[in-house]
Amino acid sequence: MESNRHQRDGRQNEHIGSQPEKVRRTLTNLWNIHDHIARDQRIHDALLGLSQRFNDRTHGLLRILQQFNSLPLEFEDMRSTPEY
Repeated sequence: MESNRHQRDGRQNEHIGSQPEKVRRTLTNLWNIHDHIARDQRIHDALLGLSQRFNDRTHGLLRILQQFNSLPLEFEDMRSTPEY
């Protein structure tokens, strides 16, 4: 009976002894996950910025084309003649 209790106490102490290592590994894993999420967020933000700039420039080009297409008829020849 006494030896069983000693065995249990030994295993319990062994379990407690390994707990800091488990905590360290868990914290390391959480930190790595945090790093991945932060990197993914930076990539997302960069792609969003590129997309916004592309949309802005496309919108600007469309405005220029609309203005060009709305020129009076006397400029019709200029639209169809290549520049030299």
